[in-house]
Amino acid sequence: MEDSFRKEDLLNALLDNGTCVDYEKMYLFLFNEVSKALAILKGNGQHANENAVELLKNAQCKTEEIFINTDQIRQESRIYSGMMERLSLQSIAYHIKEGSDLVRADKNSLTERERKATEELEKELQAKLDTKTVKQLLPVIWGYTDKLESIQFSLGMKVGARLELLLTSGFEYDF
Repeated sequence: MEDSFRKEDLLNALLDNGTCVDYEKMYLFLFNEVSKALAILKGNGQHANENAVELLKNAQCKTEEIFINTDQIRQESRIYSGMMERLSLQSIAYHIKEGSDLVRADKNSLTERERKATEELEKELQAKLDTKTVKQLLPVIWGYTDKLESIQFSLGMKVGARLELLLTSGFEYDF
């Protein structure tokens, strides 16, 4: 019985932690309960059949509870998980700058995104211009983008400072 107690603790930890998907939770619980029922039947006690049937009936009810509860939690958390999926610096920056929602965030690292943007720019320039002109234009383009990045950085710092002030200036208003 000590072994099944540990399995039950593990199952409860998995349920509380949310690390298993719903069907895995139910499977682990049912596996544990069926194992108990088989042990009861193997013991051939005086009321082994009734005890095993009762244990399995309770397991069926508990499994339904697990499914219903996790389904309710899943339904409720969709509201908030959707918010968390939309929460990214890209979407916030896009919304502040453009006044609308970012359709799709780029999941690549900053380094990878910069590399791809540079490759795309150079490829487009080389497709339209000769090599000598590209070599002359790239320093001008980099100078221009450096200035834009500096402006964007300053704006980002100002927006961050404004947000910090709004978040900490009082509890009565949120604007």
